[in-house]
Amino acid sequence: MFLASFGVRHAMHSSFFTLERMEVILSQVNPPLDRVGILRLIAVPLGKVSLFDLDLNSIEKSLLSQDWIREVKFKKSIFHTLVVTVNFREPKAVIQTSQGTLRYVDEEGKIFGTFSLLQQLNLPYLSGFSHQNSEKIREALLLLLRWENSPLSVESSISSVYWELERGFRILLTYSLGLDRSTQARTMIDIGQEIDETLDGKLFRLSHIIEYLKSNSIAVHQVWMDAGKKVVVKTVQGS
Repeated sequence: MFLASFGVRHAMHSSFFTLERMEVILSQVNPPLDRVGILRLIAVPLGKVSLFDLDLNSIEKSLLSQDWIREVKFKKSIFHTLVVTVNFREPKAVIQTSQGTLRYVDEEGKIFGTFSLLQQLNLPYLSGFSHQNSEKIREALLLLLRWENSPLSVESSISSVYWELERGFRILLTYSLGLDRSTQARTMIDIGQEIDETLDGKLFRLSHIIEYLKSNSIAVHQVWMDAGKKVVVKTVQGS
């Protein structure tokens, strides 16, 4: 029994299982951290350690210390290789922190990274939300998701989502006037205090309103969707 155990341990630490190569698979085409950066964080010398001696927990902890990295997976290969799959967070919006810095928000409401003009991302801006108000941030993201899955996403785009204690959720929406896409109208939409089961109905009614305003080249200053079943529209010229 001792000899068998010794034989297995000897085989596990033989040169056949020495780590000679690391393959890094990234979830994004233009990742915020490239393969060189990932390997630098892993910091395991090739040709000097057995695959069975790798401290994968330590490596995972080092990689997850980077804000942009959401998940790490490992796969050991008997051909001297460790395959590391890195899944990055996907920015869904930009938010201003209490310190005044701009950071990204992912679909789970996680605030991460630092906003960069080098990232060519057309993301909506979240305003009035704090780190402590994570529930409202997630509701804002749900609002954006529902908007993307509604006819409104074809007719318009959301520039900002605001949260105000007294007025609730407000979105700054942009739509083109008529066939001339170069002429844009911007309007504030008051959604209400809660993002609940009534939201889809509100967005459906709003899509018809925007379609009508767009086809008739009407610029609107504000739309209230929080007045029960009524919709109140205020044009640029007056109410």
